[in-house]
Amino acid sequence: MKFNVIDMLATRGPSPGFHVASEQNLRIEVRNLNAGERVEAFRYAGNVLLICFGGRFHVTTGGDTETLTEHDQLLVSENSWTQIGCETKGTLQLVWSPPFAATETA
Repeated sequence: MKFNVIDMLATRGPSPGFHVASEQNLRIEVRNLNAGERVEAFRYAGNVLLICFGGRFHVTTGGDTETLTEHDQLLVSENSWTQIGCETKGTLQLVWSPPFAATETA
């Protein structure tokens, strides 16, 4: 499966979020967030790779907070409570592995 991130964001970018792929070992999701928006706190029984394609995000996981800006990546450890907040409008790609592991929300 091949896709171009820049083209994908140009054509599907206005939507709040969408799935790019859902395969046996991973799921790829894109979320567009506006300044001040937050993703509900979650704990995932797998790993999540966050990739920033623009904007500024604060991600709190395992008690530590990291700031993500364009092209930054963050690997979230399995079963870590995670909160994502958007400071500046932007786009995050989330790669979930395994694709449909148990998820808790706060």
